[in-house]
Amino acid sequence: MLTSLLQKISINKNLRTITIPQHVIFISGIVMVLLDMTSAWWLLAAYVGWFFIGFIGFNIFYHRYISHSAFRTHKILEIVGVYLGLLAGRGSPVWMANIHTPYHHRYSDTDLDPHTPTKGFWHAYLTWQNNPPKLNPMFCRKMLRDPVMKFMSDHYYKIFWITFVLLFVIKWELAVFFFMGAGVLQTHSEAIIATFGHTPNYGTREHETGDNSRNLRGIFNWITLGSGLHNNHHARPGHYSYETHPGDFDFARRIIELIAKPGSLRTGTD
Repeated sequence: MLTSLLQKISINKNLRTITIPQHVIFISGIVMVLLDMTSAWWLLAAYVGWFFIGFIGFNIFYHRYISHSAFRTHKILEIVGVYLGLLAGRGSPVWMANIHTPYHHRYSDTDLDPHTPTKGFWHAYLTWQNNPPKLNPMFCRKMLRDPVMKFMSDHYYKIFWITFVLLFVIKWELAVFFFMGAGVLQTHSEAIIATFGHTPNYGTREHETGDNSRNLRGIFNWITLGSGLHNNHHARPGHYSYETHPGDFDFARRIIELIAKPGSLRTGTD
């Protein structure tokens, strides 16, 4: 089983060029902490980095801003936010626009959903990236017409690794923990949602959505600052907030309300 998994991993460029190096570098950093070659406090930097790169960059800008157009913001905030999302190493801005809403939401938990666990746990967790949907210009016309977003997409790998080198020169722990560690945390938080957040008998389900989406409440939702409310999100994917019931916690809602242009917050169900 492990051999088969490794064979699949070796195929995809993003897995080979970013995801595997991210893990190797971050694990090497953990080893250095265990060998007392650097402070254990740097492990906390991975979560701080995730807050900026994974939470603000990927979850707010890549996901809610690019994929769902849940709000509009000022151009400089858009560029900074999308750049942070790029640093998660989960794909280019155009790739995100192409794959998430047109495929995952439209065909959720069907054969056309690229990362449904109905095709297997490891498929949803990781190896679905070996055979992602092909780029369809219809789904990302807005991104392709934006010169900054197109530049970020065209030079995605270069931007990622140049950032790593610059941070490494400043202080190697920043590159290893704050940057690479953040990407590792984002990879696995996404994977947990893609698997357990779409598997019956896990979590809770408050909305009938026509798929298997679940809310992963409790500690996971608190650690991910609201991303565990996945069934809420599938019930109204275009809404800027995941909160649908009293007591729901979605910290992204508060940030979006601060940075969104007046009148731009989407509150519909599409």
